[in-house]
Amino acid sequence: MKIDITNIINDEQLKISVKENIPIEPLALDAKMIEFDGGVDIEFDIYKVDGKDICIIGNIQYKCGDVCDRCLETFKREVQEKFSGQIIEKSEDEDIYENIIFFHESGKINIADIARAVILYNLPMKSLCKQDCKGICPKCGQNLNTVQCDCDIEDIDPRLSELKNFLK
Repeated sequence: MKIDITNIINDEQLKISVKENIPIEPLALDAKMIEFDGGVDIEFDIYKVDGKDICIIGNIQYKCGDVCDRCLETFKREVQEKFSGQIIEKSEDEDIYENIIFFHESGKINIADIARAVILYNLPMKSLCKQDCKGICPKCGQNLNTVQCDCDIEDIDPRLSELKNFLK
């Protein structure tokens, strides 16, 4: 769905408010696929600042399936994020910007593109099913959140292994 912002560009309107639930296709990242449950709720305001800059401020809320990076179990994650950024005309010479930048083409901006950009910008570096996830055993591969294995795990740096004999 596209929103026409030409009235804000031409100073004919002060603010545009949008509240939508939009379907988002699953996002394929390097090693994982993020699938959304029930679409993405997005709410934002677009307005002009100082008569020239077009800004956007809003909230996004969604539920998605993810895989824990420690124990490899699937889990559901609920996300609610605030975002803000600037909207500029899309051009050939796009520089690197410090703020989140959204582009409009001929005065039209795509809501799905905004939602996708905010979701990708706010993805965690490491997805965890819970903060204290124990992960999997490096020897037997069991999920340590559900089973306590009897594996003997000694992580000793081989360069320091001689220090073990020091106190004997």
